[in-house]
Amino acid sequence: MARIRPLLPLDAPMTAAFSLVPTDRLAPEALHAAFVRAFADYLIGPFNLALDQWPGFVLRQGVDLGVGRAAVSAEDGNVLAFALVAPRPALGLR
Repeated sequence: MARIRPLLPLDAPMTAAFSLVPTDRLAPEALHAAFVRAFADYLIGPFNLALDQWPGFVLRQGVDLGVGRAAVSAEDGNVLAFALVAPRPALGLR
């Protein structure tokens, strides 16, 4: 089973302030970088996709960036965590 690498250090103080924002409000570079970090030690290898290919990847996966959310640090604006949503209306899933 793959080890999950947290985006925050495990000993990070839980008092850090953040905002939840729709992922369509993030710069593509920021979301791409967070995705690359999240899958850096993925079992089948790191996520290797150039930034210019990111929009096509999101489209192919059916991701609705307006529905996804990201936790953005109030301190430095970095993406701390994210959830991407790919609605499947044909399956009755939204």
